[in-house]
Amino acid sequence: MRRKRMLFLIPLALFSGLLLIMAFKYETVYAIVTKNWQIQDQFSLFNAGRGGMDVSITQGLKGGPHTMELATADSKNIQTPRILLRGSSDYPDTEFYSGPRGAEVLRMMINGPSGNISWGGGGVLRPDQGGSIELGDRGTPYLDFSNDSSSDYDARLILVGDDALSFTGTRVGIDNYNPVAKLDVNGDIATRGGAPISSNNNNLAGVGLGWIGDQARIRVGGDGPGAKNGLSIQEVGNVTLLRVDESGGVLKMTSDYGAICIGKC
Repeated sequence: MRRKRMLFLIPLALFSGLLLIMAFKYETVYAIVTKNWQIQDQFSLFNAGRGGMDVSITQGLKGGPHTMELATADSKNIQTPRILLRGSSDYPDTEFYSGPRGAEVLRMMINGPSGNISWGGGGVLRPDQGGSIELGDRGTPYLDFSNDSSSDYDARLILVGDDALSFTGTRVGIDNYNPVAKLDVNGDIATRGGAPISSNNNNLAGVGLGWIGDQARIRVGGDGPGAKNGLSIQEVGNVTLLRVDESGGVLKMTSDYGAICIGKC
């Protein structure tokens, strides 16, 4: 009896193996409609819906016949593509989608020929530019830095307009891990232009150090409060050592410092 049963099982196993080989040869297995999700494709390479795991490897949902798609169930338990690998190429693209079935949105793509990684509306990471990151296209691109999850950000680097980049909510240190001012530089500062400084009380009044042609100059003035108060050279404690009045070009000194030396002294 056992011998007859074995003789029966051998052809059955061979037949099952033949069906499996034929299925993989033609790269398609007809999709099984399950109680766990709504099957959308006609041909699946792999479908685990029957076991309660709503995933499949399929074709034809977002791409053509030369694609391989990893699908999961959306919120309505409808089979929806999430990762798409385009074929018929030595350098296939890889695409990542989110959203419900029929309204999938491309979130990220690895371009096969170039190797570029793109995301959002126009962000690109280019391997041929030393791993450069390009932020742009729609909206206002920015980078946020945060030490904890309780705040939106501690520091933000943001493009605030054409040719205008801003750090907000932070102090910036150059070669300095403990900046105490908005910009704290530990080292020399080189500039090829002027260095204008506006008044804290009136940004129309200020003092500037720079050049006009081949002539170095210190320039004070402007409009509004503080603009016509001249220039003072002071020491610690706001003690004025030398003062140049705006009106009449009057040069004044304090009584404690009664000598002026111009030239070699």
